[in-house]
Amino acid sequence: MIRITDILDKIYDYNPGGDPDIIDRAYIYSAKAHEGQVRLSGEPYLSHPLEVANILADMRLDVQPFCMMSLKIPLQQEKI
Repeated sequence: MIRITDILDKIYDYNPGGDPDIIDRAYIYSAKAHEGQVRLSGEPYLSHPLEVANILADMRLDVQPFCMMSLKIPLQQEKI
């Protein structure tokens, strides 16, 4: 499974002026919201969002899409 630090390093390489801390905070929030959850395959729930984040980093996107991707499901579950 890809790690958030790998993704943050990738983002920092192409966007050194960006705010990777906001991505890290969104990831931590999502990780806490899904702690102990696994997919039907047995993989941790966060494996898919991390793979999507890696694709977004390969596309060299700004930091906001990463935060929205990390927060989408937890916020939907809280009905905010």
